[in-house]
Order: sequence, then structure tokens, then C-alpha cells
Amino acid sequence: DALKSLGFDICYSKNGRHMPDYVPDECSIVFVCEEFSGRVFEYLLKHKYRIVGPPCVQSCVKRQLALLNRKRPVYSCAMDGTIVCLTGFRDKDRVRDLCDMIHWMG
Repeated sequence: DALKSLGFDICYSKNGRHMPDYVPDECSIVFVCEEFSGRVFEYLLKHKYRIVGPPCVQSCVKRQLALLNRKRPVYSCAMDGTIVCLTGFRDKDRVRDLCDMIHWMG
């Protein structure tokens, strides 16, 4: 219901691979993923699809805003507009994971 209130048509998919071969530029396709991990999420991320989480959709509806259109997946809007500085980390993989999670939160 939340996506419909934002003007989106809804199509359900278990794996995100039911995409037509050609999608017009004016057509906006958004994948709503409950989990930002696993095979389906990695597939969508690899193919650069627009991905949002249910909390992001709910927040945009509640605040009467258009659904965020970012190059990175957005799970929630909890940290939208927040500036974060990470210091003191030596493990680059850990820093990359933290940066991903921060970006996914708005």
C-alpha cells in the first residue's frame, strides 16, 4: 500500500530476475528488499538496480516525500543528512562494511 501511495505499480519477484529485456528510460523500477544481504540483494546490486528497504518506503510515505533516488541502496532514512567520520580503524574491510551500512541508512 505504501508504494501505491507513492504512485508505483507493484510487481512481486522472489529473485529480481523477471526484468524485461528493455525498460524505457522514463520507467522507474525500484526493488524493495527486506534484507540487504544474500544472493538476491547481491544480484540487484551488481546490476545497479535501484534498491530500497521497507523502512525507507515507510519513512517517505509518512513524510510525504518522493522515494529517495540514490545511486546506492537505501534501507532506511534514519541517518539522512547526517555527517559521519570514522577514525581509528585499521581493518579496511571493516571500514568498507561500516561505510556501506551508513550509506544504506540514508
